[in-house]
Amino acid sequence: MPFILRADIDKPYGHHSLLTKAMSKCREDYYFPALDMLHYLKPTIAFLKFCNENNVPSFLYFRNCTAPNDEVNVLLKQGGHTLGFHAENTRSIETFKDEVNIFEIGVGEKVHFFTKHGSGKLKLGRYHYAPYEPETYKIWARELNFNFSLGNGIASCVEDLRPTDHFYSSMFWLEHDYRNPNLNRIEDLVDFAKNHTVPLIVHPDNFYTYPAVKNDLQRLFDLSKKHDISWLDHIT
Repeated sequence: MPFILRADIDKPYGHHSLLTKAMSKCREDYYFPALDMLHYLKPTIAFLKFCNENNVPSFLYFRNCTAPNDEVNVLLKQGGHTLGFHAENTRSIETFKDEVNIFEIGVGEKVHFFTKHGSGKLKLGRYHYAPYEPETYKIWARELNFNFSLGNGIASCVEDLRPTDHFYSSMFWLEHDYRNPNLNRIEDLVDFAKNHTVPLIVHPDNFYTYPAVKNDLQRLFDLSKKHDISWLDHIT
C-alpha cells in the first residue's frame, strides 16, 4: 500500500531568517511582491527538487500569497505533483469561492484539491478565518466538485491514519513538535503502510529550516524503496 505526501505551502519566503520571516509576513498580510531575485518560494523549490530526485510525487497546497512561480511550475510538472489550494477565508462558501477564483486566475488553471490552513486554534494571518470546520468543507467539496480528502488532525496511533468515507481526518506530521508521543517512530509508519495507505504532512519551510524534518523524510523515502511501498500520485 502507498504513502500520501501532503505539503502545505505557508510562507512565501520561508522563515529561516529574520529577513525571510519579515518578508513572508508582509506578503501574507499587506503587500510585498513575489520576487524571484529575493528567493520567493526558495524552501518549496528545495523541497520539490528533493522529491524529484527521489522520484516521489506529492500534493502541494498553496495559499494565494504563496502561488507558484515559473520555477515551481516546472518542478511540479517534472515530478508529477498535484497542485492544490490551501484555503484561508472559509467564513462562508462565498468567501471560499472568491479565494479559489483569485488563485485560479493567478495560476491560469482549474484546481480540484483543497485543504484548510490552520487547525482552528490560532488566527494565522490577516485574511485567515481561524475556525476549522471539516464537515462544512466536505459539503462544499461535494457542491463545487472539489477533492477534500486530507484533514488537519494529529494521529495518536496508526489506527487514526485510516480513512472514514475516503476522508483522512488525521495525518502523521513530519514536524516533530506536532507529533503525538504515542506515534512518533518512522518505522511504525512503514509497518502500517505495508497494508494500509498512510497520509503524511510536511511544510517545506520546516523541511528547509530544520534538518530533523528533512532527515526523517529521507528516511521514509529510503525505507519505502527498501520495502517496496509506493507513493500516491492521485486521491480518489
